[in-house]
Amino acid sequence: MYKIFIILFIFILNNCSSINTEPKYVIQSFDQNNPKILLMPVDIEICEITLAGLCEPNAIWTENSKKNIIVGFEEILKERNASMSKFEKNLSNIKTSQLIKLHNQVGHEIISNEYGQLKLPTKKDFDWTIGKKANLLKKKYNSDYAIFIYFRDQYSSGERILYSVLTAVLFPGIIPIGGTQVAFASLVDLNTGKIIWFNGFYRSFGDVRDLEGARDTLNVVFEQFPR
Repeated sequence: MYKIFIILFIFILNNCSSINTEPKYVIQSFDQNNPKILLMPVDIEICEITLAGLCEPNAIWTENSKKNIIVGFEEILKERNASMSKFEKNLSNIKTSQLIKLHNQVGHEIISNEYGQLKLPTKKDFDWTIGKKANLLKKKYNSDYAIFIYFRDQYSSGERILYSVLTAVLFPGIIPIGGTQVAFASLVDLNTGKIIWFNGFYRSFGDVRDLEGARDTLNVVFEQFPR
């Protein structure tokens, strides 16, 4: 179901070159010094747009981009005097996997309700949660918070770029759809399971396949992140 929301989100913003969502949060600073933040597995997929316009996942791009995002996020935490712990896949179980899937769906619900047109009539305040089972992560990793990152990106192949240029020259005003970045991240209080900070964006530029590009992207995603 959550895939429908992200498709709708892209469709609504299709005519926009760049849209940054306004960060939503219930805290602006951490309660304690040097809080420990658990980085959950980054949900990322990087694909290549073929000549036919199909989006084919690229495993190498995805893995390299994931590493860049992890490095970039760790740097952001160092600036805030916070420490990061990484989720260990070998300790994963059904309950933690369900939390990750639940967060993805809640994240798309937040985008739809807070930034889109499908607002819930009874949802007035920023009050979202992934449930008290998040406390399982606190106990297992001895962490205060968890950060969830969702990222999707597309890059045109050489053939697609050539096709776009020729189309623009031969048919002025017609520009084939290129790649787009869609991302969101949320900070979860592991004591309660509540999402206490959230932000995301949609834009038609940027590249996380190199570290500098990933840093630029994360600076946008983690705008007004607690200190």
